Amino acid sequence: SEGIATAFGVAQQAGDKAGLIIDAAKHSFIDGWVTSMWLGVAMAAVAFVFLAWRGPGKADTGAA
Repeated sequence: SEGIATAFGVAQQAGDKAGLIIDAAKHSFIDGWVTSMWLGVAMAAVAFVFLAWRGPGKADTGAA
């Protein structure tokens, strides 16, 4: 939970388990990164749909 740099620091003191700690830290970092990228894609898709549906020139001005 402290970050990937802390995992690398702990791995230096872990002896023969260092590879497992580093591998787990890398996978955890990548999993979090992928999740945040998909969240960004979803937010961009929602914004695109909103703009396509209610974009410039389609707003009701109320003028008759």
